[in-house]
Amino acid sequence: MKILPVLALSLLALTSCGSDEASASAGSSGGKSDKGSASMQIGGQAWTATRASARQKDKRLKLEFTRSDRVGSVSQRDSTTLSLRDYSGPGTYKAGTGSQFVRVGIDTGKVVDEENAGAVALDALGDAVMLMLMEAEVIITSDEDGWVEGTYSYAPPVEPSKMIQPVEGGVFRALRKD
Repeated sequence: MKILPVLALSLLALTSCGSDEASASAGSSGGKSDKGSASMQIGGQAWTATRASARQKDKRLKLEFTRSDRVGSVSQRDSTTLSLRDYSGPGTYKAGTGSQFVRVGIDTGKVVDEENAGAVALDALGDAVMLMLMEAEVIITSDEDGWVEGTYSYAPPVEPSKMIQPVEGGVFRALRKD
C-alpha cells in the first residue's frame, strides 16, 4: 500500500508544471525563447503543444510535443511522442514502438493527507487518456539549423475507441536537443 502515495507524488510531479501557453504556436519563426510548436486534430478535437523537441540517438528520432496546464488545483499534462526508426533525414516514416498520446491530470486539492493520496492518484489514472500512435505517418519536410519540421497523421485500422482515435492535420516544428 506504500506504493500508492509514491504514485500520487509521481503524478503530482508529472503534472505540477504551470501553464506554458505563452510559448510559440505552430509555424512560429524562432527566437531565443522559441520552444518549438505542434498542433493536430485528435478525435476531431483541436490540440496544441507549447513545446516540441526532437532527439536523435543512432538511427532513431524521437519527437515529443507537450503541454501543461494548471487551473486552480487541477494540473494536467499532455504529451505526444512519435518514435521514428531508421531515421535518415527528410522523408516519409511510420511511427514505431513508444509512439503515443498521453493525458494525465490530477486535482491536488483533493489530496488531504497521505491516507487519501493513493485514492486520488488512482482516480487520476482512471481518468487518464492513452492513445497508441504506432504506424502514424510522419513526413519530415526539413531537418536543418537545429529544427525538425513536418506533418503527421494517424488513421486507425479499427473503429475509434477510448484508446484509438484518428489524428489529422498534425504539424510540428521541433527544437533539436541532441
